[in-house]
Amino acid sequence: MTALKAAAFARQTLMAGVTSVRDMGGKAGIDLGLKQAIKAGIVAGPRLLVSGQLICMTGGHGWQLGREADGVDEVRKAAREQIKAGVDIIKLMATGGVLTPAVEPGSEQLTEDELRAGVGEAHKAGKKTATHAMGTKGILNALRAGIDSIEHGVCLDAEAVALMVQRGVPYIPTLSALYHIERQGVAAGIPVFAVEKTLKVKPFHLESIRMAREAGVRVAMGTDAGTPFNRHGGNLAELQFLVEAGYAPLEAIEAGTRRAAQVLGMEKELGTIEEGKLADLVVVDGSPLDDVGLLQQPDAIRFVMQGGKLVKGE
Repeated sequence: MTALKAAAFARQTLMAGVTSVRDMGGKAGIDLGLKQAIKAGIVAGPRLLVSGQLICMTGGHGWQLGREADGVDEVRKAAREQIKAGVDIIKLMATGGVLTPAVEPGSEQLTEDELRAGVGEAHKAGKKTATHAMGTKGILNALRAGIDSIEHGVCLDAEAVALMVQRGVPYIPTLSALYHIERQGVAAGIPVFAVEKTLKVKPFHLESIRMAREAGVRVAMGTDAGTPFNRHGGNLAELQFLVEAGYAPLEAIEAGTRRAAQVLGMEKELGTIEEGKLADLVVVDGSPLDDVGLLQQPDAIRFVMQGGKLVKGE
């Protein structure tokens, strides 16, 4: 059933105008299988770059989906296992998070040495890395370990921002995840602990985004789709949230195109309209530069082309 749902979600995402995505945590190899099915044309969906099982400490954030590992050698082995399975990205959990019970979002989890071991194995194999990182110390651990992108980044500080600028590390705020938890709340069935933690971290998250924007940190679009009420196919709402956080509409659109392609490591193929690149194009009824919210309206997405093939519209 999960695999069938994943196929349906992939199609919804493509029809919304998103032609390439990273999946940042899979279960039972479903993400790997879905990637192959899309590539073979069996299933309609965006190009997938997958991370397989996220790597976390025992009992750490995301352990339900993850490969638990403790110590440098275990983390190194866990990364090698994911590379063997065929992943594109190694995802490492630097801190706690909102949706795992009895876990503090700001607490560091994998250590700097453990993170460095995972990053090292990924880079040896030519793979990118990403980290779930909310708390300041965990963010700094990941940056010092050589991580390739920071997901969430709720509690950045001046040192973290400076390192991200210096090393060109992109920031993926995933505002959608916290927005939907706050908006729907306990009344919609979201656990009390998750709502309380979301409300607790929100002001720090918004301040971190302000700091990153003013310092010129590269921001890319990501949504954490699959978290409560954060639906596949609704991905482009993230652009509206970025605008509300202070980015200009064009900057938000760049976050979902040119910057996102850089995060994927596919900037030579995707992200801008240039000769020699793949023809991934979206035709919108109206100007998202005037109203970026248009991109959330299914009827406004008139045509979607993926790799030169029209997949939505006639």
